[in-house]
Amino acid sequence: LRAAKIAYEPRTVLCVTSGEGGKLARILADAKINVEYTYASTSGKGESTAVFAVRDVESALKLIG
Repeated sequence: LRAAKIAYEPRTVLCVTSGEGGKLARILADAKINVEYTYASTSGKGESTAVFAVRDVESALKLIG
């Protein structure tokens, strides 16, 4: 990215697999933790990964233990 002069910002995100994205979204919403963006990815073999970017990663991690 740097060589191509593409701007980027590394950050810590929360990742869940196997359909747990909705559950995590509800936990974050109930705790009023803002989700800046989310996306999901799959290999096409049934398992998926949902990625959540939140400002307060430490508080979010405390909620999910």
